[in-house]
Amino acid sequence: MKFAILLACVAFAAPAIAQQATPTPEPAAADAKPPVEKKICRMVEQTGSIVLRTRYCLTRAEWAELNQYTSDRADRAMGQRLMGGNRSFGKEP
Repeated sequence: MKFAILLACVAFAAPAIAQQATPTPEPAAADAKPPVEKKICRMVEQTGSIVLRTRYCLTRAEWAELNQYTSDRADRAMGQRLMGGNRSFGKEP
């Protein structure tokens, strides 16, 4: 009879002890650092040279911004060319 009572007490106490033994994980959001953006490296050839190349490492957002900027500049240059530019070529002072 004592053995049955002891077994019952152990059976009921075991889950409570197991819950207390496992530490509760603290929220990691407080210590978490923002993810570091991966850099993408590209080799860019220098205009007028077959040998000189420069390595540029930028994030995906920075590459997108650079591509948009150069595309806008090229479009503006082509627009000026088609419209006659500044019309100073060929004029005598």
